[in-house]
This record gives sequence, structure tokens and C-alpha cells, in this order.
Amino acid sequence: MNYFRRWCAIVAASLALAASLISSAASQSPDSWARCKGNDPTAQITSCTAIIGASKGASNDLATAFDNRGTAYYRKGRYDLAIEDYNQAIRLNANEAALFLHRGAAYREWSANDRAIEDFNQAVKLDPTSADGFASRGNVYYRMRQYDRVIADESKAIELNPKLAFAFTVRGLAYADTAQVDRAIEDYSQAIKLSPDYLFAYADRAVAYVAKGQYDRAISDYDQVLKLDPNNAAATRNRLLVETANQHSNTSGDAGSATPQGRRDEWVLCPANGDISLSIAGCTALLTSGLNSLEDTARVFSFRGNAYASKGQSDRAVADFEQAIKLNPKWAQPYFQRGFRYFAEQQYDHAIADYDKSLTLAPNETIVLVQRGRAYAAKGQYDRAVEDYDQALKLDPGDTFAAAMRRLAEAAKQGSNPGVAPSTPTAPGRAAEAVLTSNEVAGVFAQSAPRYLQALLKAPPVVVAQSYFSERYTIKDIHQFAKAGARVVVILNGTPHAITKENADAYIEGYSGTLALHEQAIEQRGFRQVGGNFAMKVVGPTCGQQGFADATVSIAQNQYRLTLEKGWPTQYEGLIIEDTIAIAAPGSYNRGVIGQGKVKADLTEINFGNCTVILRRP
Repeated sequence: MNYFRRWCAIVAASLALAASLISSAASQSPDSWARCKGNDPTAQITSCTAIIGASKGASNDLATAFDNRGTAYYRKGRYDLAIEDYNQAIRLNANEAALFLHRGAAYREWSANDRAIEDFNQAVKLDPTSADGFASRGNVYYRMRQYDRVIADESKAIELNPKLAFAFTVRGLAYADTAQVDRAIEDYSQAIKLSPDYLFAYADRAVAYVAKGQYDRAISDYDQVLKLDPNNAAATRNRLLVETANQHSNTSGDAGSATPQGRRDEWVLCPANGDISLSIAGCTALLTSGLNSLEDTARVFSFRGNAYASKGQSDRAVADFEQAIKLNPKWAQPYFQRGFRYFAEQQYDHAIADYDKSLTLAPNETIVLVQRGRAYAAKGQYDRAVEDYDQALKLDPGDTFAAAMRRLAEAAKQGSNPGVAPSTPTAPGRAAEAVLTSNEVAGVFAQSAPRYLQALLKAPPVVVAQSYFSERYTIKDIHQFAKAGARVVVILNGTPHAITKENADAYIEGYSGTLALHEQAIEQRGFRQVGGNFAMKVVGPTCGQQGFADATVSIAQNQYRLTLEKGWPTQYEGLIIEDTIAIAAPGSYNRGVIGQGKVKADLTEINFGNCTVILRRP
């Protein structure tokens, strides 16, 4: 009997092994590899996963499977999973330049620019003839506004591959951003010659033509964009703006010969209109052609300075604000604008001096009072900060940001030295202030997580969205200022804690649990599907100022997040919670929800103060 049992066990094991071998063979069949290397991301993930599960040991084939699956995740926008797979592929084959190119691209999309640069550095080290490697690195340098490096890398890419249209376009962008408009146009034109259907090159060249006041040529390029993509709402909007600026000109393309009405119509291109580059180009065209008054010229410099600031070109922004001040020294706004840039650069004394001048000219501007309070707080002058916050609240009792800043300043003023440990007893009425490790920060949040999650599950949807956006942007600001050397005080569970350059990374690591709770709550509450194409109608006096225009738009949905495309200002983003849609603009002063509405089957209205955006399914 024992022999029989042993024989049965051996047979069973043999059958299991055979089944395993058959499964392994099937998973690594030519058909499986074809799907793993194909263009359907879902099929890629399924087939590559089967191949990875059946593979034994380290091999180039296994690295290829991880690489292909990572590419599929990349196409789906899951850059975190893509990076994990690329990590595995690089672990198996660290001498393959293409793997570093792929992971660098994922880091780029994740806005991890430094990590992307590291990977592209390694790619060109492994393969110094890789035009794609230099072009990709130059593209990231463009995002970082390191224009000399952009031009050097894209020029090297062009030297290695003179037919690489992408490199000409990125180098053209760098030339445009450094006021070398003619060279930019040359590069865009070469990109179009190499790739006649290159939509972005036409759009970028149109902006360059606007900067030279050659509106007819810009319109022609926008026409080409719309020929390639008839539903491109950004091109439709920009073409309309340029056409409005051009329609009263006596001579095509000559901004200087415009009639008085034409001069006024050209202003539609200069203020923020949803396309920062077009705003800069429109303002530049006005300044080049000349204006009738010093006040108008100052306004144009102010508008262009704002656009430069939005683009991250702080030096150019400050220079334009200074020109506005010279032309109209009695105007409060450019002092505030320049002060805001100084504050962002941690030049707090200069910022305060500009805020002082702005308030002398316009004493009741709450936003200036709050910003001056923030500058005083950054210098450790908490009493003066509280005075400014109090004055702002007196003028506007509903200013929640001023109230929050006031509480923070009061807590920082009462705190003890930043080196005190969290458990150290303090005198009655005196708050403890501590530098925390990542584990301690995580512990602080863990204590309140259950209560916090329940609150998020019960709160009105728009409140949850407001909290989510505010947390995201505030965390980013805190990290940025702390890493730059500023000492920031935050309140955790009612207790102030210091965030410094030394513990900023640990703080962010621990604080990420708060965002995870928001995402958990939003997923539990569910959402309505709204993805697809819509006819967009805008109603209200401020719509144009916010960059909206009637258009056909597309809304791409990733779970509860929205990607607002073709017709929305590029900095806007959205959430859907239950039947509520909430829109935020990370680049604005108000870092929370700025527009909201109810999602319906065929009609959704989103209110932005005095502007309403109506989305209707065709």
C-alpha cells in the first residue's frame, strides 16, 4: 500500500510538473511574445506578466519583458508601475541605454526632473551616439528653464541625427524663451520641413510670428494645426485671438501700422488668456510696435511679467515689473508683483519693501497684507505677521487663508526651540515645537488617521476636494521652501513642529499618508463617469480672463481624476467625487477649488465665480 501511495504521489508530481512546463511553454510562446511587444497596453501587460511569472533566473528575455510591461504602464499613465518595471529591467541588464531612456521618460512624466536627468546622463554615457538621449535630456532641461543646456543638448542631438524634428522644436522653444525669435522660427520651420504633419511645430511657430507682429502668418499656422486636428480647441481659441488682433490692421503682418482700434484689439493677446507663451508673444508685439501712453506701456510690462512668472522665468518677470514701476510709479500692482517674486526667491527684505510701497498706494488690499505677513513670518517676526493678518481679517473677515496664516504665526511665536524632542514637557500654555523624523511624522498622522478618514467620508464632496488640493499644493510649497533653507512651522494634531532643510524629505515622506487618506475616501465615495467629448459654452464677464472660450473639448478620466484637454487653461485640473466636479488651478494664488458643479448625464455646469462653463454632450 505504501508503494502504491508513493507511486501515486510520483505520478501526481509528474503531472503537475508537466502542466507547469506546458503552462510555461505557452506563456513564452511566439504569440505571447508578440502580444508582450505589441501596441495594445492591456494585452501587453497580460502577456508580459505571464512571461515574467514563467521565467527562471536573470536573462535578457526577462529584462525585455519587464521593459515592455513598463512601456505598457507608461502608455496607461501609470508611471509609478512603469518605473518599478524599468527598475527590474535595469537590474537584469544595466548596460542597455534604451532602458535608462525609458525610465527617464517615466520620471519626466512624473515631474521627477532630477531623476530623469540622471537616467538620461547614463543613457548617453552608455551610448554617446544616442540622439534620442541628448534630445530627451534637453527636453527636461527645458522644463527646468536651463536654456543653455537645452540648446547644447538639442544641437548635439541634431548633429547626431539631422532629421530629428523633435530636437529642432525643443531648441526652437529655448530660443523663443530667450528672445531669439528669428532663430526659433528657423528651427520650427526646419522641424515642419522634416515632419510636415508636426502639429506642435506649427503651433509654436504661430506664437513666434505673433511676437514679431506677423499675425497673418500666425493665423496660417493655426489653420494648419486645425487641418491636422479639427477639434483642437486651443488652436481655435488662439486663432480667434490673433484674428481679432489683426482684423483692423491696414497692412497684413505689420503691427505698427494698425489703426487706433487695431491697437486696442491687439490687447486681447497680451493679458493671461490660457496660453502663457501666446500672452508673452502678444505683449512683446505691443511693446515692439509702440503704445500711446506710459500707463498702457506699464500695463503691458505688468501683464508680460505675470506671464514670465507663470513660466518660471523669475528674472525676466522682475525686469518687466521694474519697467512697469519706472513708467508708472504711482501704480500699486507692479510693486506687489515684484514683491511676490522676491518672496518666492526668499528675498524677504526686498519683498517687504515692495509690499510696503504697494500698501502705501493701495492700503486696503488684503492679499498684499497677507503676503507681507508671510514675509515677516519667514523672517521670524511673528508679531508683525499677526498684525498684518489681523488687518486683512478686519477688511475681509471671511479670508480663511489669512486666518490660517495667523494661527500658524501665533503657534510659531509661542513655540520653544526647534531642537526640543516631541516628548519634552513644556510649561502650561506653551506649545511644543519639534523636528520630527519620518517615523515620528508617520506616527502623528497614524494617531488621527481613523478620525480624519471618517471626516472625509462624511464631508460635502467639494470640501473634500478643497482639502485634497490644498494639502497637495501646501505640501509642495512647504517642501520647496524648507529645502531652500527657510524654517517652516506646521501644526500636527494641534502642536506646532518645525520643518527644516534637514528633515524636509522625512516630513514629506510621513505627510504623504494624508493624501493617501484623501484618495482612499474619494475612491470609497465613488464618482460619475464624465469622460468624452463635449460642446463647451462659456457665459460670464470673467470667462475670457480665465482663458475659456466656446469650443469642443475633451475630458479624459483616470479613476476620479480629470485631465482637462483642448480648451481648458493648461494649469487647471479636476476631481469627481460622487456627483460633484471640482476644478483647481495649482498656479493660482488660491490653491484650492476655484470652480465646481454637478455632473449630469447630458449637461454639466461648472461655476467659476462670475464665469460659468457649460459642458453638453453632442
